[in-house]
Amino acid sequence: MLLLLSAHPSPLLTAPTPILHVGERESLARLAQLAELHKHIATFCETAHPTTSLSALSAVLTERVVRPFTNNILELEEQQLAGELGTGNGVPLALIMAEMGTWEALLGGVKRLLDAVASGPEALTAKRGGQGRRVAFAGGEHPEHDDETATAWFSAPLLTLLHTHSSTGLRPLADVLQAAISTISTIFTLSLTSFLIFGRLASEPLVVRSAAAKPVFTFPARSLPLLPTLANPATRAAVHTSLSNICLALTLLHSVPPPNAVSFAPTSARRPDQIQLGRGLRKRLEIEMEGCTGPGDESFPLRISIVESLYALHRARTRQLTSKCTLAGLLSTHLLSIHLPSHLLISHLTLLGATFLLRTGSFASNLSTELAHLRVRPIAHLTSLDLAGALFRASAGTSLDATEDSGGNDDKLEAFQLVLSRDEGLADDAFARTLLGPSVTLLFAPTPAMALFLTTDVLATYGRIWSYLMAIKGCHGRLLST
Repeated sequence: MLLLLSAHPSPLLTAPTPILHVGERESLARLAQLAELHKHIATFCETAHPTTSLSALSAVLTERVVRPFTNNILELEEQQLAGELGTGNGVPLALIMAEMGTWEALLGGVKRLLDAVASGPEALTAKRGGQGRRVAFAGGEHPEHDDETATAWFSAPLLTLLHTHSSTGLRPLADVLQAAISTISTIFTLSLTSFLIFGRLASEPLVVRSAAAKPVFTFPARSLPLLPTLANPATRAAVHTSLSNICLALTLLHSVPPPNAVSFAPTSARRPDQIQLGRGLRKRLEIEMEGCTGPGDESFPLRISIVESLYALHRARTRQLTSKCTLAGLLSTHLLSIHLPSHLLISHLTLLGATFLLRTGSFASNLSTELAHLRVRPIAHLTSLDLAGALFRASAGTSLDATEDSGGNDDKLEAFQLVLSRDEGLADDAFARTLLGPSVTLLFAPTPAMALFLTTDVLATYGRIWSYLMAIKGCHGRLLST
């Protein structure tokens, strides 16, 4: 029986049927199933895994499941050899079942978890779509994840999976999975901290680095696990936006040296994956991350991005937070104060007013005329070059004309683009449709530093205002010509 439990071949399973009682055969079958479960889990733990998070899960299962199960078998063997188990006539099968039967529920739960792991993170995303188990959140509805699907079991999807399976009434299984969650949360936190403070991309790809000559760091939504602290859609969106802004700020701090900085090493000698931050800023970032246990920590959203309701609740409970300083706020404030002087902000805002708000009347009139000329042409034949040409001709003779500047090198409209919705999938807008038929809008691509100030939502609002004002101007022009 002990050999059977250790997943070794046993003659008990091949014994003639008349020798064994029906109850004995049932007990042996349960013990054999228990051995198979243990063997399956042990095989997973002995396998080399491609990610740090899976290796951590393997280590937790080895320590909390595989090794205690093996030790239990060894204890039974020692007791049997010492004559402390059973009677002189042998060891009753019922006694073995009483000792080892308590493992059935635990091993079965771990087996279901490993089956989900074997299915891949894609299956987890599909289940969240509505067919599988729902995560038991402490209030609120189950939020939909982003469309980005994880391709490997890194910390974020694995934390989501573990939390899903930890919603069980079986205490031993919940304890094992909570230990795994705690360990993998530490990996998540260390990876995030390593990037925040030192600019290092760890083995856990929370942050994605582009392959361009000037690297750009982004935080995909799939890198944010689906946990109770991040279940609320507003909280989740705020945290992801802040993490995206953090990546943007660190991208700039990586590529732009601080003013009047003295470097003893050539720029080419700097590691492309390492950001140089000042000692004072690094210290403040370390303080903000100190004590954070991971994305499941109640304070995690508050450290990244302030959510007013959570802030009030956390402050009432702990009395620890005295300011609303966040990681995103620290980096953004540092970057804006050092790399984005007031005169640059004013020049950009002036340019946006001249274009989006039609404060340069000659440009607005010329553009309205150019759009009227394009309107008579078949929409299907319009190209991006036609729209770019209309924008260029509209600037001729105005304060936005690049040829009027010294050497013609200062193209104020270089970052602007007219775009048709049929090409870019833009949201349909009633005023935008009056310009050419299908929705047409004016886009602006800010510099990385300005993107911290001019967010996507802000620029979208500018675009809607431009469509509205241009529609009125076009209507006014047609009335005058009638």
